[in-house]
Amino acid sequence: MNRLKWRRFKQKVHDHKIKYLIVALFVFVFMLSSGYALLQTTLSIGGRATIDNGNQCDISIVGDYQVNNSWNTNGLYYYDVTISIENRGEEDIVNWELVIDGPSDVDINWINATYTIDSGIIVATPLSYNNTIEAGDTFSLSFNVSTVEDELIFNAMSLDGCVFYGNGGSLDSTLTALDITPNSFSIAAGEVEILTPIRTPVFNKSQITWTSSNTSVATVSNDGTVTGVSVGQATITATCEGISATSTITVTESTVILESISITPSSYRMTVSEEVTLQVNRTPSNAAAAVVWSSSDPTVASVDQNGRVTGVSVGQATITATANGNITATCSIKVANAISSSDVNITHELIGGGYMGGDTVQFRIDIENLTDEDIPYIKITYDLPDDLTWSNWQSHIVSFNGNVHEMIVAQNNVIPANGTYSISGSVTYPEKYLEDGFNPWGGAVKVIPQQYLDFPIDSIEFE
Repeated sequence: MNRLKWRRFKQKVHDHKIKYLIVALFVFVFMLSSGYALLQTTLSIGGRATIDNGNQCDISIVGDYQVNNSWNTNGLYYYDVTISIENRGEEDIVNWELVIDGPSDVDINWINATYTIDSGIIVATPLSYNNTIEAGDTFSLSFNVSTVEDELIFNAMSLDGCVFYGNGGSLDSTLTALDITPNSFSIAAGEVEILTPIRTPVFNKSQITWTSSNTSVATVSNDGTVTGVSVGQATITATCEGISATSTITVTESTVILESISITPSSYRMTVSEEVTLQVNRTPSNAAAAVVWSSSDPTVASVDQNGRVTGVSVGQATITATANGNITATCSIKVANAISSSDVNITHELIGGGYMGGDTVQFRIDIENLTDEDIPYIKITYDLPDDLTWSNWQSHIVSFNGNVHEMIVAQNNVIPANGTYSISGSVTYPEKYLEDGFNPWGGAVKVIPQQYLDFPIDSIEFE
């Protein structure tokens, strides 16, 4: 019976050997691919990884790192490493920041970037020539590191906060500690000291808010620059993500005698509810003196003791800064109603060229002020190609942005109340914009299309 079954099995195999061969081949290929994938995973732990961040980040990147070579000298292991990052997004990544969590004793021996290291955390930022990872391109960063570890393993890597490689490490940028250096110091009135925040982790980039406990003694700017104002003590506080650090400043008497002060700007036009902060300039610049601010008419424009002026109602007022009780400077403030595009009438007139062919035309722009107040500033944006040549426009053309021309018209020339201000100049069009036109005397002629001669306005802005 057993022999009969065996013969039947052999016959069945013989009859279907092609089918079994295909199945066996399929299983073999499947096992081979599975084994190769397993091999890749194993190799990635040893120093190579390719991890797609998916939709977890604002940028779409794929990155890997490769240990190209290694050697041992005097108990240290040196590694030649290349990190490659592919930008799969539609926008360039500019002024990137690369953070690497490596061995705690890791040190950089060479890298084509600016870097800092703290407890194994490497923070690299670009140089001027490699600060952009263009959309669709792959960027490579090569460097040499040293460590006592006989195998280099990066625990995690991120670009602009997007983690593209992780092997059990953490790149959480949440602030855990904050300190200031120096934590106490002394300067004379009029002198400055720059405070440096120390963050943990070092790659935390959250904004720091700086404050002074007594601005009549010392002030502090947004970048941690402290200025001594008058004799006394103050506490400078840095706050970030709810964590604060302090530094104590002692201001001593200045030996430099204040001669004069001025205010920047010396005059200003503003609208109701608008705010502007005036700056006091001392002569000599390192002379110290507390400044008292006042307004000739707080119902028109008010001012606080930091020099911040607020427009209250339409009118004029004089803001005065007083130092040492008898040294003064003033700023003339005019508060006016806000101006809109309906307050002006802009017309364009062709005054030369473009009639019987040619690539250059002369235009005049008339801006009529329909209000009872002077207009000191207006910016007109034209929706025109960006490769036109503008000439003799009295420096009113200020910038080109895509296919938009921006023209500041009244920056230095006030448009008078109920008056008209005119400017003129030439515009030359490249040949690609010209089209065939009618020539009554025969022969070919090229003309500028009417759509460009209309000078289409995209927007109007007032300061």
